[in-house]
Amino acid sequence: MQALSQFIGLESLESIIDCSPLMVVPETPLSDAIALMATQSKSILVGSCSQLAGCFTKHDIVRLIASGTDLKTAKICEVMHTSVKTLKVSEFQEISCVLSLLCHQQLDILPVVDNQGHVVGIITPESICQGLAQKIEKTTGNYQSTEEQRCLLESVVVNTTLDQNESEKIHECPETVEHTTAFETIHENQQHYCIMADTIPMLICMSDSDALGNFWNQSWLELSERTLEEGLDCSCNQGIYSKDAQNHIGILSSFEVEHLIFPQRQWPKYKSLPRRAIVPKDTTDKPSRLIGVSVDITFHVQAKEEKLWQSQETALQEYKLAQEALKNSEEKFRNLVEASSDWIWQIDENTVYTYASPKIRDILGYEPTEILGKTPFDLMSPEEAKRVTKIFTSIVAAQQPFKCLKNINIHQDGRLVVLESSAVPVFNPEGQFCGYRGVDRDITDRRQSETPLFDSPQKLQHLLAFSPAVIYTCKASGDFGATFISENVTKITGYEARHFVEDSGFWASHIHPEDVTQVFFQLSEVLERGDYTIEYRFLHQDGIYRWIYDQGNLVRDEAGNPMEIVGYWVDITERKLLEQELRVALEKEKQLGELKSHFVSMTSHEFRTPLTTILSSCELLEHYRHKWTQERQLTHLHRIQTAVKRMTEMLNDVLIIGKAGTGKLEYKPTSFDLVKYCQQLVEEIQMNLNNQRLISFTSQYESIPCCMDDKLLGHIFNNLLSNAIKYSPDDSIVKFSLSCQNGQAVFEIQDWGIGIPEADLPFLFESFHRASNVGKILGTGLGMTIVKKCIDIHQGEIFVRSTEGFGTKITVILALNNQI
Repeated sequence: MQALSQFIGLESLESIIDCSPLMVVPETPLSDAIALMATQSKSILVGSCSQLAGCFTKHDIVRLIASGTDLKTAKICEVMHTSVKTLKVSEFQEISCVLSLLCHQQLDILPVVDNQGHVVGIITPESICQGLAQKIEKTTGNYQSTEEQRCLLESVVVNTTLDQNESEKIHECPETVEHTTAFETIHENQQHYCIMADTIPMLICMSDSDALGNFWNQSWLELSERTLEEGLDCSCNQGIYSKDAQNHIGILSSFEVEHLIFPQRQWPKYKSLPRRAIVPKDTTDKPSRLIGVSVDITFHVQAKEEKLWQSQETALQEYKLAQEALKNSEEKFRNLVEASSDWIWQIDENTVYTYASPKIRDILGYEPTEILGKTPFDLMSPEEAKRVTKIFTSIVAAQQPFKCLKNINIHQDGRLVVLESSAVPVFNPEGQFCGYRGVDRDITDRRQSETPLFDSPQKLQHLLAFSPAVIYTCKASGDFGATFISENVTKITGYEARHFVEDSGFWASHIHPEDVTQVFFQLSEVLERGDYTIEYRFLHQDGIYRWIYDQGNLVRDEAGNPMEIVGYWVDITERKLLEQELRVALEKEKQLGELKSHFVSMTSHEFRTPLTTILSSCELLEHYRHKWTQERQLTHLHRIQTAVKRMTEMLNDVLIIGKAGTGKLEYKPTSFDLVKYCQQLVEEIQMNLNNQRLISFTSQYESIPCCMDDKLLGHIFNNLLSNAIKYSPDDSIVKFSLSCQNGQAVFEIQDWGIGIPEADLPFLFESFHRASNVGKILGTGLGMTIVKKCIDIHQGEIFVRSTEGFGTKITVILALNNQI
């Protein structure tokens, strides 16, 4: 290599450095970078601020095209080489080291950096050749053959390492002698190039812009079986199976592609050649020629193909053996299934039969094809299917195997067949549940032979299962936990018998907290009394307490020691509900009787007084009117009118209470102005009282539209305002206010009368009830009852605050059913 450097005559690093390399930032789109490379025919460095991050060469484009990478969307930083070999300027010794580094490392580009790592330029085969060309031009002038030699040298430098003999041959050629003409120097260089091209174990060719060969080395002629005369003016692509070479020639200044070449005398045999080439361009940037270097790798390719073919043959043989083994296994399985005395089956995740062995003909009388598409429950009676479904559902949910599940099936001829089923779950390769694969055994004969032996226990179990009472045994002390309980406990409590037996505290933990004390008090005395009878509430599985009648007896052994308690439970919830209904009915009957008594008492008292007044006034007018003045006669007439009005009011109250009790008090809302309505109501009440009392009415708004029943509203406020006036001093004022909050009318009536004792407040709205402090003030005790019923019909609320001796404040809240 030192000899080659001396031959070339390149003495400084600057002579082979390209000081204007292409450099882009890492975020540059790949398509833009390739366009830039095509424009300037250079490889690209990637970095920023002269700091190197990677590189991207023309060979990388071919690699990306072959791999199918999307060149439009990728960025340069995603496909660049991040591990880049660099050369520091301070470490440069001689150009031969640079050439050796390019050859040994197979580098297309060698960045040159300073001591701070900043890029100062690049060294490429092209830059070396340009330096060589400049050196030759200085020595001999610009000749056409020099360009061809430079290109040929570039391919040789990139693709091979010169051996010692070839270096000596080049070294033997003197550099430039003063007495040697330029032509002789070029001729000698051509001879050395030819010797070197024919000596190296590589295939070298050169063609013009029309791909017609004008140079072939000896190795290429031997491989293509041509003479030098046959090779000249023949296409370089003749005999080469390639679709991409010419396309690359037009785009890139260098490329690498693998060809299949078909020698003339060995068709259809072929040789495999990877070609690496450079494409020099003229001053118009058009390809002027192609210089390529290849290596015969046919042996390696054929060996690789032979190895692949052998592996395929081995795999095919193994597949045939596996198929044969599978066939034999299936045959053995089929013989085993058909010879088995049991019925083999498979169902999917929906319990539908997907396979049934021929044995089903003997067991149930069906053909295997008749079973496919059906479920096991289709072969059972509805009762048996319901029982088995309940058991099988929990098994499928847990995806667990099961054994000896007894079930009764119906034979095709109608008789019953008892089967014993066992199965395991089936899963696909992804681990998903696919169903069950199992076997059914006919145990009908065995069950019939066992029946006489177990007739009595089965009969007892039958009686326990269908008994209306739950039979149990429990401990005679401690937590009195159950030791046995009949299966029909599920009908009463919703829990299975095993819950009571497995957990001794289960029964006690489900007793109503209010009943626990009296239950355990009764049980604690069982050792003395010998028996007990308890009624308590037990929490059902549905979350509702049921009433249980529990009766038990203490069982002792022969020595008199307590052994256990035997008892039974009965659900008496319905009886308790009936008792409650009877008590409510009796209470209502009692209240009705009291109401009748109050009504008779009220009518006998309240009606007697006005009737007596009417009678006495009439008799006085009859006997003494001719003696009395006109004023005295009018006084007795007014007494009669007042008594009649009083009786009319009482009758109206009784009618309203009657309608409300029978649901005939109708709600007929109408739209009106609530403020105007209240003002008219106050005026009517004051007019009836002859202005003896003052009612002060105030409203938050001048007008409040509403939709209410004005008749029911009149019953409410006539009674409330009348009571406020009736139970207040003659000179007091009753305040009546109206306001609105959140779409509701708020009425407040405040008086400063006798008030209501605290003990009477809970009974304020009961019929015929009057406070204990009313004295001789007239009243029926129906007014507040009417008020409450009318407010309830409006779906409103009433609040009463009262202090005896200081007055009462009543607040009524009703929905406006309209917006202000």
